[in-house]
Amino acid sequence: MKRFGSFGQGNIQYIEDVRANAKGYEMLGSAYLAKAQRRKIG
Repeated sequence: MKRFGSFGQGNIQYIEDVRANAKGYEMLGSAYLAKAQRRKIG
């Protein structure tokens, strides 16, 4: 998209890491499990 877009670059940020989506879901999963553990303990 970076090469094909003709928008002003002031408010657009491109994340070029091909694993960014997987990393985000891993973070969400870890947060969910941590919250579930806190509920079980407390």
